[in-house]
Amino acid sequence: MPAMKGPETIQQTKHPADGQLPGASVIWDLPTRLFHWILALAFGTSVYTGYTGGFTQMEIHLASGQLILWLVTFRLIWGFVGHYWSRFSSFLSGPSAIKTYLRHLATGEGSQPAPGHNPLGGLSVIAMLTLLAIQAVTGLFSNDDIMTEGPLAHLISHEASRQLTEVHALCAALLMILVFLHLTAVFWYVFWRRHPLIRSMVTGRQTVSLPVAAPEYRLSWLRLVLALATATLLTYGLINWL
Repeated sequence: MPAMKGPETIQQTKHPADGQLPGASVIWDLPTRLFHWILALAFGTSVYTGYTGGFTQMEIHLASGQLILWLVTFRLIWGFVGHYWSRFSSFLSGPSAIKTYLRHLATGEGSQPAPGHNPLGGLSVIAMLTLLAIQAVTGLFSNDDIMTEGPLAHLISHEASRQLTEVHALCAALLMILVFLHLTAVFWYVFWRRHPLIRSMVTGRQTVSLPVAAPEYRLSWLRLVLALATATLLTYGLINWL
């Protein structure tokens, strides 16, 4: 994780001639990029195995669900201690900011995307993390009434487990809708607005035309190790110590 010096020490690097940052700046730090792609793989695996069923598939489903729980826990921690653009404080916006963004989007204002998440994208991140957390936790208490149950299903009644299983399935459906909307927005930006969002999430670099304060990117391995260790401890403790 990059070491941050605080907002007051962030240097302004806007080019005086064209209003752009000199070259592409690192917006998405390595942990955030890895989180994004591993989560996509884990969620796809969970959806496939959950709907195909079978003993082996459900074993994989349980493992991928626990991986998602660990990933979400890490991302919540990283949202407070990560690189500037990975922090929740950098992209959480109020209704007025979202309204302004939608108006600019409708009128086609601005040739380049804002650095990091736009106001609507930030809202979708929170919605997705919330639903993923609910789905992963309810999965720990779920059962399919056939051969598979979550590792914590024995702590509650069978009826309560069935109700949480229904919530688990509902969250899965809502997440697939949210993922569809996310992919639609990404492809719209890539093919219609010509913004290389997918490449940015691979390289971490993004060129922006808005005058922004560009924090220096420097990964702090100490913060990263502590965040990973904390997420691991919390996830393992929830699954094995209850």
